[in-house]
Amino acid sequence: MSNEEVITKGLIERIGLNDSVFNITFGSQKIKEILDIPNHKAAVKLLLDKLTALQIIDTLNEHWLLCCTDVWSRCDYFYSWHR
Repeated sequence: MSNEEVITKGLIERIGLNDSVFNITFGSQKIKEILDIPNHKAAVKLLLDKLTALQIIDTLNEHWLLCCTDVWSRCDYFYSWHR
């Protein structure tokens, strides 16, 4: 898969806790937002909405990778989007 390029990456932290943190990097832009993200469903919806709102992707049909890791009894989402 040498022809793939990473077009965005980021992290959603503290899901389900007050002051959740949404980070996204694309091109030379870095965005960090402090939000209340009540659950993982809301986190994924936020991510997909941001990807289209920021015009990082045109549609949700492009290939993507979403990894979940359990750290200190909470789940954070690390993601990268490949073209």
